[in-house]
Amino acid sequence: LHIRDLQIHSNNNPKPTSYAFLLAGCTHCRIERLRILRITSTSFSGGILITDAADYATIRDIHISGFNDFGIKLFTSAASALVSISRVQVLGLSTFPRGYSATSVGLYFAGGVKGSSITEFYASRCMHGIKYDRTGAAVANEYGDLSYIRCIQNGHCINVMDNIALQINSLRADMTAIHGIYLSGNSRLDISQSYIYDTGFDNDCIPTQCHGIR
Repeated sequence: LHIRDLQIHSNNNPKPTSYAFLLAGCTHCRIERLRILRITSTSFSGGILITDAADYATIRDIHISGFNDFGIKLFTSAASALVSISRVQVLGLSTFPRGYSATSVGLYFAGGVKGSSITEFYASRCMHGIKYDRTGAAVANEYGDLSYIRCIQNGHCINVMDNIALQINSLRADMTAIHGIYLSGNSRLDISQSYIYDTGFDNDCIPTQCHGIR
């Protein structure tokens, strides 16, 4: 599967859920040069949803804006191996008074990942810029590589739920409402050349409970 050079704009779907792309699998697929603008629905909306294996997938040169659920979501039954994501920009809906959508995730690994690589990623107006959620049993070799990550005005820049090792090089997180990076469970972090500013910027949490890294 190779998807490239497409623009989807304002589909005005009156149903509860609406996605620009719903893929039952994406093994060895390439998704390139997409602009997805203002995906709407009555409840949850998102850009790219992959519901089965995405091993060796390449996703790059993507702009997604105007969603209240997720920009890109890998909702797989097993951890996908060696996913490569680069030059991606995601912008959630701007809501009052927060200035970001309290339900949205820019990039969501909901089934675990073995060896993901994320380079040049920008997230704004999301509850989580990047979220890794592996709440089940630990899976061997769950790890992710992130470099040149930029987050502005999100709840968290990066949220790691469980059992994943991350290596981060060159991250900048500005105006995170709660935590710049949040780790839980057995997660591990190796971080360098990174800056986190203005946590708790919109009083969403008690000042002593807002952290650069927690």
